[in-house]
Formats: sequence, C-alpha cells, structure tokens
Amino acid sequence: MKECRKRKTSTLIGSTNETVVILNDEKVSALIDTGSSVSTLSEQYYDKHLKHLPIEPVTDIINIECANGLNLPYSGYVVLPLKIDESDVTIDAFFLIVPTTSYHQQTPILIGTNILKILLEETKEKYGNRFLQTANLTIPWYLSFRCIALREKELLHNQNRLAYIKSAEKKKIVIPANTEVIIQGAIHDAIPYHPVCAILQATPASKISTVVDISPVLIDYHEGFKDTIPVLVSNISTKTVTINPREVMCEVQPWSFTKTNMATKVVANPEIDILKEEREGRLREVGNQAVWSLSSCKPGFGVDQLLDNTVDTYWQSDGPQPHLVNIQFRRKTTIHDVCIYTDYKADESYTPNRVTTCVHMLGIGQE
Repeated sequence: MKECRKRKTSTLIGSTNETVVILNDEKVSALIDTGSSVSTLSEQYYDKHLKHLPIEPVTDIINIECANGLNLPYSGYVVLPLKIDESDVTIDAFFLIVPTTSYHQQTPILIGTNILKILLEETKEKYGNRFLQTANLTIPWYLSFRCIALREKELLHNQNRLAYIKSAEKKKIVIPANTEVIIQGAIHDAIPYHPVCAILQATPASKISTVVDISPVLIDYHEGFKDTIPVLVSNISTKTVTINPREVMCEVQPWSFTKTNMATKVVANPEIDILKEEREGRLREVGNQAVWSLSSCKPGFGVDQLLDNTVDTYWQSDGPQPHLVNIQFRRKTTIHDVCIYTDYKADESYTPNRVTTCVHMLGIGQE
C-alpha cells in the first residue's frame, strides 16, 4: 500500500527546469519559465548582492497577473548583465524585483520570455540556424529554446497570426458608407503562444477586408484570452456593409519593439513655442478632422477632456495596458508634429515613460 502511494506521488510532481547563470559576474540558480512574459529577481537576493544598484520605479505602470489570477507585486526593476556560460552569450537583462518566497531561498531568479527570446536570437546569430545542435546547450536551455523555436515555427506556418477576431455582437451590425463603428470582438482559432504584446490587423480571411479599415490596437495577449476587444471598423466604401455575428473581422499578430524604434529621452524646454508655426500659417491643426477613440477611460475623463485644450482636465484610462489613443482620418493626411502635454509633478508614476506612435493605412502598419 505504501509503495503504491509513493508511486502515485512521484507522478504527481515533475522536475523543475532550473539552471545556473552568471548574473553581474556571480553564479546564481535560475528557473527558466517559457510561460512567463517577465523575469523576476527576489528582494532577498537584491538586498544581499545588488543593494548598490538603484531600483528603477515602474509602480502602477504595468500589471502582471500570475497563473492563479492574482497580481504580482513588485518594487521596480533593475538591468543586469546576464550570461549563459555554455554558449558564452551575454545580454543586458531586465528583472522585476519581487517579494521573496520559500522557493527563492535556493532559486532567486525566474527567467521569462522577455529574456529568453533575446538570448535565443543572440545564440542563433552566433551559432547559426542549427544552434540547437551546435551551441553545446545544457538540457534546460535546450528545452526552453526548442519550445520557443517550435512556437515561432507554428506562428510562421500560421502566417504570423496568433488568432482571429470575430464579432461578439448578438445581432447584425450595419455600417453605412463612409462611417465607422466600434464592434466588440472575441478571440477565435488561437494557437498556443507565450504572453506577448500583440496588434489587431486586417486579415485576408475576412470577407469584408477590401471594403473596411481596421484601426490597429495593441492588446496584452495571452493563451486563453477571454476578454472582448473593442474593434474600430470604418466603412471606406460607397456601399452599406453588414457584419454578422461571429464573422471574422481581423486577426491578432505579435508586436515587438526593436532597437530602431525605442523611445528617445525628451527634455522639457520652456522656450519652445509649439504654436508658433501654426500662427505663422506654416502648419495647421488637423486633429479635429479625425475620429478619436480610447482603449479605455473613466467617466468624465475621455476624449473630450483629452482634446479640450486645458491642462486642468485630462484622459484617465480604466483598463489593462497598453493604453491607446486611436486617431483615424477619413483620408490620407500628412502629420508634421504630435504634441502631448504631461506633468510629472502632478501625475508622478501615472506619467507615461514611453510613447509609441503607430502609422497605419489600409492594413499596412509601421512605427
């Protein structure tokens, strides 16, 4: 009877995918987790080995949800040199500082896909396309890289599509010519993939793709995504368009930020007059020619407050990141400047630390 219980217990708990990495020139145990979109470092390890390094604050900027549905608390982040000893690859890695648990006593680091994908690309660049066979990887790294590589292969086979977005409305939506409407959409036909920032794009699988325009929207995508997604659909034809319940409207594709599109630090200069060229007639305000929509907002803190030209009122989001402002023009429009007013003294951590501008036209997007 005891032997039977022992056998059942041994099949209930599997082994962990742990390894040893070199972090800031110190060897340390780490758990490799291909299902986590962030990497973490315990407060205890930070206090003992890295106290001389400042923790960069990001409180209230991102919300990290654990597998149990609860939010992951963190005090900020640090950037540290991380090296895989086996392949001799070193990168600058971002770690969130999180409360110490009993597991952290032996393994203070969790390495998620934000680091894994960079390490994979660096290893691939160094050892070529057959890096899994030639890089002399230990089993934990081999299994993790192979898992990500298989996901990317399936994504490529799926034409870079994570999922379709179908109409979640219970009745037909009629869109007259040259008008737009927000339709609630739902994820369908999703492929297994790690949590990632993704973007809504037009899809050739949609019967209406040639007569409507889908505004690009960034979402925090993860496997099992069940929330409805507001999709701004514009009828760019001269005929009325009807969208039926469960009809394919667009698709979801991964969105990544590369070195060429990282934000540039901006320093306030009170001597800059942003309205000078407008007064001189060289530029004109065109924001009133567009349709504005927000990813979320609290009552009384929406588009009207964003555009009322007073610094006493403002837009306040009321949903998960990323926070988006969608600006859609009825025709091709040349934009010279985008001006945003922020006040760190008043808003503190609610002030955005990175602003990305995406340009999208008839299903073709660029940053």
